[in-house]
Parts: sequence; structure tokens; C-alpha cells
Amino acid sequence: MKLTVHKLGRITDAELDIRPLTVFSGHNGTNKTWLAWALFELLWPVSTGLNAMDVLAVSTTDPLYSRVRERLQPLFEASSQGTSKAAVTLGVDELGVWPKGTFESSLDQDQLASLLGEKTGIAPDALVELSFALKELEARHDSVVAELEPESGLLSITSFWTRADNLKKSIRRTYSDTQWDEKKLTDACTWPLRQLLLNVLCFPAERAGLLLAAEGGDDDLDLPHPMTDFLGVMRRMRGASRREAFLKEALLPFLAPITGGNIRFTGDRGEERLVLEIGASQELPISVASSLSRSLAGLSHYIRSLASPGDVLLIDELEMNAHPVAQLALVELMAVMVNHGIRIIFTTHSPYVIDHLNNLIEAGRAPEAQQAKLANEFRLKTRDAFLPADKVSVYAFETTSDGAEVKVTNAMDPGTGLITKSTFAPVTQRLSQIFNAALDATERGE
Repeated sequence: MKLTVHKLGRITDAELDIRPLTVFSGHNGTNKTWLAWALFELLWPVSTGLNAMDVLAVSTTDPLYSRVRERLQPLFEASSQGTSKAAVTLGVDELGVWPKGTFESSLDQDQLASLLGEKTGIAPDALVELSFALKELEARHDSVVAELEPESGLLSITSFWTRADNLKKSIRRTYSDTQWDEKKLTDACTWPLRQLLLNVLCFPAERAGLLLAAEGGDDDLDLPHPMTDFLGVMRRMRGASRREAFLKEALLPFLAPITGGNIRFTGDRGEERLVLEIGASQELPISVASSLSRSLAGLSHYIRSLASPGDVLLIDELEMNAHPVAQLALVELMAVMVNHGIRIIFTTHSPYVIDHLNNLIEAGRAPEAQQAKLANEFRLKTRDAFLPADKVSVYAFETTSDGAEVKVTNAMDPGTGLITKSTFAPVTQRLSQIFNAALDATERGE
């Protein structure tokens, strides 16, 4: 995925290669979060999942609209007759949904200002663009089957996917309307054809507080879209708490040691409450659990109910509230998820996170015969966390000397494939200088 930026906040111009694991590292106030949110906003309209849009009006001038409309004649006839059930299969390739085999989208000044709730900091010519070849994706959308039952007004739309491992997946949605007309039916059947990704979720830095807000019913919070989306997903997750994700068994055992127990819903349907289960006998309401447990509760929901190859997660400040030991384990968990086909983009302020990524990349180069033994040196003790260098991108966000601009540079050495550029090195050097100065002062005082 290629992400191009022009005048977003203090970022002047940048071009980023968004790989399966991509990291934005740098000082506070360097617009890392703004860029992560912009990427989320670009991907969200072509995703499916708990937070996917409902029936979306489609431009009647879109060539795809007219092609779909032609294929829906059996549904139109059934709707007008009001009796017989009808079904139509719409093939993504057959209809030429993506004729170039690429996805291209952009956000201009107005769209960025709406996303961020910030007008004064967005230049008139601000632009963020994303493009990628469909062959990069871990899951391929094959077709949509639309079924209409005129008597009940029930429209069922089932999307069929093929994952990179050739396993099939289907997602079914139902809509009810007693007055379906040709435009409504065409809108409802055209939008799903453009879905390219499964779940696209954003975990804001404020996720622990938003999780508690999800317990209430206040829907009037004036928040940027990534936050309201997270809030909505957490609320819908209650109804999906008994759904089990495809990757649950592969990922959940690695999360519990980090959070100190199992985060889950308990109670009858409609009255579920979120708890941290410690051992076999103790349950803590999530509101009084550790700050790390609250910060990771959303990730726990995702792993339990949604996680699938082909998903995209954007996590602001991965290491939020985490002790350095937990940070190492979190980095390894992210790597395990990436190796299971989940694309992850996260921001960080932690040198532990960056250094440990290098450990995982170097371990990925070790001979296979040595990797099982080497895995014991790591927190999660699994070779599934070892990463090929070509799956990783790391970018350093640095201010210019006058503080007016932010430069985004590739932090990985193309020769070694390791992270060699760090915004933390000057801080470490300065700490040493201060200690030596203090030591000298002490010795002179004696």
C-alpha cells in the first residue's frame, strides 16, 4: 500500500510504504495520529464487519451502478409482483468492479477537517492519498448474492470471500423494507461489491476511557470519527459476545498473560458486563482492573469475536499503560497477528518497541532448525512472532530545527533490513551526558 501525504498538519510531503506491519515512531505533536486516522478513513468505506456502513446511496453516474441495475431485473420483477422469492448472483470480476486491479482514494482539506474536527491546522491544498494493488490483500472478495422476499420485505445480501489460504468465508446481512424500489435495491446491492477488506478497526489512544463510555448510552458525544467508530464497535460487541473469531484459538492464549487474565463478557444476554477473569475464582469489573487491562480490552473483544486474515487494525500508542516487559510481549503479539494475515499499523513513543522489533526481524533470519530454541528467549516463546524484514515498515517523524515542519523518513536500513534510525537515541545520549555531568559535580564537590 502506498500512502502519500501533502501538508497534513506539520507534515509537508511524505510517501510511505504501508506493509503488513507498519510503525509510526516519533515525538509528540508530529501528526502521527492524524496520519493514522486519515489511513483509517481511507480504508473504512471499503471494509465490512460490525462497523461497516449500512445501505449506502451510490451515484447513478457510476458505470458499476448501471451494470448492477441490469442484473437485478429478477428482483425488480419479484418486488413489483409482491409474491415470488428471487435471487441474483453478482460476480466482482464479472462486473468489472475494479477494472484496473487497484484501489485509489484520497482525502482533501474539507474531508480531513471533518475527520479531525480541526479546520485551522489543515492547509487549503492538504491531501492524503492511498493506492494499492488488489493482489496485495489477504482475502479476495468474489461475489455477492442478493435474495429478496417480497411478502416480508426482507433483502438478504451475502458476500463471499476467499482467503489467502484458499479457505472460504461468507458474510450475510439482512435489510427490511416494505417498499423496495429499483433505486433502493440497486444501492443496496452495489455498495457491497466494492468491499475489499474484512474488518477495519481503529483503536484510539483514548480507548480505555471510551470502553467505559460504551457501558453507557450517551450517543451525543462530539468526537472524531475514529473514536465514535470504536465506541460503536464496542457497544455492538456485546451482541456479538458469543460469536467466535476464526483466529481466536491461535491468538487469545498470547493475550491473557499480558492482561493478567481473560477479559470477557459475563451475564445474561442484554445484561452483559465486562470483567477481567483472574484464575478460576476471581472476577474484577473492568472499571477497577489495571489500566493495561482496560487499554487492551478492545483488542481482546476483537480477537474473541472478529479476528480474521484480511483485517486491518490501526492502533494509536500500542504501549499505552504498559510496563516495558508487557511492551515486549505486545510487540510479539502484533507480530503473531501479522503472520496470521492481519495487517497492523501502530504509533509508538517507546524505544523498547523499536528495539524489540529488530530482535524479531533478526530472529526471523535464523536457520529454521535454531528458531524453536531461540523462541524461548522471547516473552511469548513462539517462533510465530519472528518477522521477515519485507513485512515491516518503520517511519521516523521528526521536527525540523525550527520546529515548523515534520519530516517523515524511512527508519529501516535497506541493506541490513533493520531499524537503524531512531528518535530515541538523542534522549539516551542526553541522559548519559546529564549523569556524567552530575557525577563530575559530585566528585568536584568532594
